[in-house]
Amino acid sequence: MSETPQVFIKKFFDIDPEYSGKRICVSALPGIGMTGKAALDHLINELHPKKYAEIYTTDFPSHIIIGEDGQILTPCVMIYYLKEVKNGNLELFFVTGDTQPNSVIGTNILSEKIVQLLVECGVKLIISLAATPVISPKKNPKVYLTFSSPSLFQEFLDAGVKNKFVKGTITGMNGVIPGIAKSYNIGGVVLLSETFPQFVRDMNASVSLIKVLNNYLGLNVDVSDLEIQAQKTIDLYDRMRKRQREKRLRKGSRDLGYIS
Repeated sequence: MSETPQVFIKKFFDIDPEYSGKRICVSALPGIGMTGKAALDHLINELHPKKYAEIYTTDFPSHIIIGEDGQILTPCVMIYYLKEVKNGNLELFFVTGDTQPNSVIGTNILSEKIVQLLVECGVKLIISLAATPVISPKKNPKVYLTFSSPSLFQEFLDAGVKNKFVKGTITGMNGVIPGIAKSYNIGGVVLLSETFPQFVRDMNASVSLIKVLNNYLGLNVDVSDLEIQAQKTIDLYDRMRKRQREKRLRKGSRDLGYIS
């Protein structure tokens, strides 16, 4: 019988639970096309929140990560805190990480520990960033929404969400965290951007997520760098498709020579 995965939380400072404004968390762990994580990484780089906590679990994959400076890094989930957004009426938390747990039970246990910590911090809404695959790259990917409360749907519709995401499943922590949030009586939503899964990182899909968050949270995060990266990926994809078509045409021309 396997042991129950253990979770360890390391906090770097305390947060005052008494706050008159609203506290919202944006969460994204590695998933399809790294779409949600790339969007959240960009938000963190642009907004410069403080690292609030690191969370470790015995159910993470048995490997280390080697940093750009050669240092050993242990896989973990990181929580960041951004104080006094929108004239002090909003504070933000960001949940991201290097990987997800190996097992279903490990995913559920870690997700619940994260939600419990966010509840203790006074978070009232968790927005999870994810993706839904499409068969070809999109210049302006649509963003869909699944939610714990119907009242949230109109709010995000006004922020640029295309429609509801219906009759499907969202696996892993990007779905489990907002799902568990509902059991703690706080709001949970998942934003799913159309993404082309053959891309290692579909930056256009990440841009669509950030634009919705900009509208909903009243942010002004610049996405021009991501749009440049996205266009380079699209251009490379178009060149590869063109070469494949030309190769098929040349092969077809040769085949015609065998017809009498």
